[in-house]
Amino acid sequence: METTSIKNSKGIVFCTISLLPKEDLIYVEWIGFVNEAEASKTACWKIVEVIKHSKKSLVLNDNRKQTGPWPPVEEWLGKVWIPGMKDAGLKRFAHVHSPNYFTELSAKNNLKDTVSGIEFGHFNNEKDAKMWLIGLSEVVPKV
Repeated sequence: METTSIKNSKGIVFCTISLLPKEDLIYVEWIGFVNEAEASKTACWKIVEVIKHSKKSLVLNDNRKQTGPWPPVEEWLGKVWIPGMKDAGLKRFAHVHSPNYFTELSAKNNLKDTVSGIEFGHFNNEKDAKMWLIGLSEVVPKV
């Protein structure tokens, strides 16, 4: 498994991006209090790069270890990042929600719009998210 770690301005890893060859997908894990807008954008662009270079079209975005609301990048996510992922070849994006209310609320507010050609699914656990991503489950993504 190939993994990239992204650190914030204090040198703390807050995001890891891994290729999971067995499932043929990209696994992204967000960790801790992610409150730096520029560091978050850097991590998001790295996800776009990994999609493009790996030619993987499935992303499992795991927020279970993230705490607190997202940094103020909502408009940028919708206008720049999500279209960037689409242009890189993304087809399906499964989001596993954090048990933290504010983190989950941020995700629901920011990942509710579907960009033509990308399916977004919202889940409470990794297993259901993986099964939906790879097409082995009829589980309806959580809204």
